[in-house]
Amino acid sequence: HLQMDHPSVEQCEKAARAYGALGLSLQVTELDIHCPDGSEAGQKALADKYRAYFDMLIRLKKDGIDINCATFWGLSDKDSWLPGFRKSESYPLLFTGDLRTKPAYDAVIAAAEV
Repeated sequence: HLQMDHPSVEQCEKAARAYGALGLSLQVTELDIHCPDGSEAGQKALADKYRAYFDMLIRLKKDGIDINCATFWGLSDKDSWLPGFRKSESYPLLFTGDLRTKPAYDAVIAAAEV
């Protein structure tokens, strides 16, 4: 569970490299990014964060770190646990409440196509 400003992609990469250096297999689980801004600009920022995160995962994989899965914590914003937990709006996932893809979805797919 990430936030828009914490931890940074660089902090995640540093931790993954440290665990990878121990020879451990890494799995990204329960992935979502708390984004309280549902505006077009907010969702663009969320997409940029997902793109940077997946670019980092792919870079680590290419560097030989055993990352064998990335699992999201939910499918759509409507089903996310975050609004109830944070007591505020959150648009953290790749699909809208009516299952339309968001810019974050496109960002993850684009990272995978490189």
